[in-house]
Amino acid sequence: MRALQAFQTGRRFLAPLTPGRDLLGELADFCRAAKLHAALLTVTGSVRSGTIGTFDPDQEVYVTHSVERPLEIAACHGTVTPGDDPPCLRAGIVLADATGQVLAGRLLSPTIVLMAEATLDEMVGEDSRVPGDACRRFASRGGPQNSDTPASGTPGSD
Repeated sequence: MRALQAFQTGRRFLAPLTPGRDLLGELADFCRAAKLHAALLTVTGSVRSGTIGTFDPDQEVYVTHSVERPLEIAACHGTVTPGDDPPCLRAGIVLADATGQVLAGRLLSPTIVLMAEATLDEMVGEDSRVPGDACRRFASRGGPQNSDTPASGTPGSD
């Protein structure tokens, strides 16, 4: 078991997210602009479309599920931890449609913002780098590839 680390609460941000942009891309852009390296995050609002991943332990990959309709963000909680540029963003999300049907899992790109805002609570303390490039390992299993996900939300585009 890794040693536990204690953090102080630093700055607190309320970040309105741009409609039509990728949710993870917007969060990464905000973290870069604010020089935010470690934080707890929550997101509230709605998305035009959503992509989530659920981990398949047999194949050790994230299986993706996409929905192309407006969805309410019923819950979205995660962390920002230092890594490569941008910081490593990981969040679980629960999306619900107008009928009450729910889709839940790991937030992936593309998830396009309709109207949303994020709250980020900075964690200040000793270096909280993710050991062993955990973000890169996560990406290799089908999770979000933050460094390859531009603000447009289209993985791999320039």
